Amino acid sequence: MNDDLLLSLSHLAEVAWFLRDADRGAVLRSLLLPYRGLVVDTLEWSTGAVDRYLGLTALTAGDLHAAERHLRDALHLNTQIGAHPWAARTQADLAALLLARDQPGDRERAVELLAAALGTARRLGMTAFAQRAGEDLARAGGDGRPGQAQPRPGRAADGIASWPVCRREGEYWSIAFAGQGFRLKDVKGLHYLAYLLRNPGREFHVLDLAAAGQGVQAGGPRMSPARDDDLHPARLSDTGPVLDEQAKTAYRARLRELEEELAEATSWADPVRAARARQEMQFLADELAAAVGLGGRDRTTGSAAERARVNITRAIRAALARIRAHSPALADHLDATIHTGTFCSYAPDPRAPITWRT
Repeated sequence: MNDDLLLSLSHLAEVAWFLRDADRGAVLRSLLLPYRGLVVDTLEWSTGAVDRYLGLTALTAGDLHAAERHLRDALHLNTQIGAHPWAARTQADLAALLLARDQPGDRERAVELLAAALGTARRLGMTAFAQRAGEDLARAGGDGRPGQAQPRPGRAADGIASWPVCRREGEYWSIAFAGQGFRLKDVKGLHYLAYLLRNPGREFHVLDLAAAGQGVQAGGPRMSPARDDDLHPARLSDTGPVLDEQAKTAYRARLRELEEELAEATSWADPVRAARARQEMQFLADELAAAVGLGGRDRTTGSAAERARVNITRAIRAALARIRAHSPALADHLDATIHTGTFCSYAPDPRAPITWRT
C-alpha cells in the first residue's frame, strides 16, 4: 500500500472513532489489518504504529477485547521506536477503553496511563492534547461523588498490581506502573525516589533527603550504609571529589560493558537496544567529564549542600535511566513530576493524586 494512503487511513480511523461511525470503522479496520505491526511513516510525517488505528476501529465497533490487544501492541511499538507523542496518545486511548470497561482495577490503571500521557504532553509541549488529557485525568480520578467509581485495591487480570508500586524486596525492587511490572537490582537512586514518592507534594532540602536515607520511615526501604556512605550527614561537612575512585572505576567498567553491548546490538540490527546503550554511555561519559578536570585531577564540590545536590541528582537520574529501559511510560511520568536540585520533590497532578505502595 502507498505510504500516503496508509497515512490517510490512519487519520480516517481517528475520524470514525470520533464520530462513533461503526460501519466505516469496520471498513477501515479491514483495510488496515494487513499492516498490523507496522508503522505509518511517510517522508514528511509519521503517525506511529498501525495497531493504534486498528485499536480505534475496534473501539468504534465495540470490540473491547480486540481494541485492548491492538492498543497494547501499539503502545509497546511506539515506545520502542521512540515515538513519544504517539505513545502518549495511545496511553490516552487505552485509558478511555479501561474507563469504558470499568472492571476492577481498570480505573486505577487508566489514571496511571493518563498521568503518564499528561507528563509526556507537558514535556513535549503538546498543549491541546495536554489540556484534554488533564481534563480526562481529573474526571477519571474520582472525588467520591455518586456515580463515580472509587479506587478498588487489588490486582489486574494479568497479575500485575493495579496500583503503582515501588517497593524494596531484599536486593531487588518491585516496580509496577500502568499495568506493567518489573524488578530492578538495588541502587541508591531508587531509595531517594521511593522516599519522594511516599511524600507527594512535599519539598525536601538535599541535606534532609540525604539524612532521610539513614533513617527512612518505619516499614519503608532503608539504604545500605555501605552504599550511601558518601551522603552520610557526618561526611557532608567536608568537600571532596565529585566522583570517588570506586565510582569512577564502576563507571568505566560499565562503559566497557556498554561498548560490547552496543557492538552486539549493531551486529544483530537491534536499533532500540543500540540506542539505549548509546544513551547510557553518553550519560556516563558526561558524568566522568564533570568529575575529572585537566590532567586527570578530580574536581571537588564547593559545599555540603552542593555535594549532596550533585550526588542525589546523579543517583536519581541513574535510577530513571534503568527504569526507562523497562517502562518508558513510568520514566516519562517521573521525568515530569520528580524535581531535583537544592530542593527535591515529587509533584504529580493534584487533580488525580497517585498513591504509591512503597
